This record gives sequence, C-alpha cells and structure tokens, in this order.
Amino acid sequence: MADDGHVLAVRLYEYKDQRTLEQQGLMWIRLGEIAAQAWVGGRQYPDDVWHEHAKREFLPDEEGPTKRARKGYRKWDYLPNMDRVLVGSTTGLTTFGMAEYMTQILAYGSTELGVHFAPTPREMASA
Repeated sequence: MADDGHVLAVRLYEYKDQRTLEQQGLMWIRLGEIAAQAWVGGRQYPDDVWHEHAKREFLPDEEGPTKRARKGYRKWDYLPNMDRVLVGSTTGLTTFGMAEYMTQILAYGSTELGVHFAPTPREMASA
C-alpha cells in the first residue's frame, strides 16, 4: 500500500485476551441455575432476564486500568433524550474481567438468592 502512495498508520496498545467461549458457556450454565432456583418477589425469571440484570449490576463501568475490559469497551451510552442505555457486553471483557464478573454472579447467586451451584467438571477433577 505504501508503494501505491497510501498513507499507513500503526497503533500500538497492550493486547488483552478476550473472554473465552468456555467462559461464556459457563456463564449461561450459571445463569440457568439461578433461573431454576431463585425466587424474587414470588416469581422466577428466565436466564436471559438474569443475564440482563447481571450486566447492569456487575459489568465494569469503563475500560480503565484494571485489565477487566478491552480497549474501546463502554458499559453505558445515552439516547438523544439523555436516557441512559446499557450497551456493554461480556464480549468486551478480558479473560480476567470475565473471571471477576463470574465471581460476582456466583457470590450474588449464592448469598443473595440462595442458589446452590453444581461443581463444574474441571472443579470436580481438581478436588
């Protein structure tokens, strides 16, 4: 491209691994366990509602220096009428950030909702 007269730009930044598919799969297993066991206000909620709730409560608010989110991540944006809307996603988390996010979900589920989480095959193998 440089030979053709195109201007080139290079941008360097610290690489941070994106959360893994294994982490994403485990998140949905855990949200399913919450959906199956938790009762709030006399009713149960499906896993996709718990997913939305967890994102609002536990996703980091910005990329920041904590290595929880990847470059360009943001949790909130604003509509033209200035209503705040959730735009953050677990796809913007690093593997470290996803691990912290899942720890928060497990802590909330067990302490606030009384959910008993089944051990994963990896946890059972290391026991």
